[in-house]
Amino acid sequence: MIFGYARVSSKQQNLARQIKELEDYGIDKENIITEKQSGKNYIERPELMNLIQNRIRKGDQVVVTSIDRLSRNYQDTKKLTSMIKAKSAMFIIANFKGFYSDSGINSDFASMMNEFLINFMAYQAQQERVNIKERQRQGIELAKKRGVYKGKQEKYGRNNIHMVTAVNQYNNRNKNHLTAQQIARMNGISRSTLYKKIRKFRKQDQLAEEN
Repeated sequence: MIFGYARVSSKQQNLARQIKELEDYGIDKENIITEKQSGKNYIERPELMNLIQNRIRKGDQVVVTSIDRLSRNYQDTKKLTSMIKAKSAMFIIANFKGFYSDSGINSDFASMMNEFLINFMAYQAQQERVNIKERQRQGIELAKKRGVYKGKQEKYGRNNIHMVTAVNQYNNRNKNHLTAQQIARMNGISRSTLYKKIRKFRKQDQLAEEN
């Protein structure tokens, strides 16, 4: 059986392009496993782990559109492909479909070349990740020199209208008769986040008064 694996790093990203490429490769849609998870730690990708540990069998294939969909880390890629190989299955990069087709290539030689190709591309993917981080660092340094770097913005700070509204509602519970759970739900945040930010804002206000 042939399985496809498609992954993006965040909920906002779209899987449609990868899914179409895997379908064009010849994989049935029901055998395409999708995941919206960071590639930083493969252990935290339940769909991939379930595919490798529970679904693939001897002679199966696991196909991705590009090596970085499996991982951008060289060592992680080697571990994952070894896990697939241990199941007597094969890992395939869809862009190189012609290489894997029945073209009379000696199977041992094809297997060796496949492993070489995967390792080479895994190393390239890891280096690209390093290069991206270096370009980000350089961009931050230039922004700091120009005086326009603001740093990472706090997700639920005082500039977040939902957070400000939630805190005001919490502080006026004697009038609105709302519970903390209701306030959190109305503003799309968790109750623990609400409590955490209330404590933080109060501490900031207290320090401001003391100064």
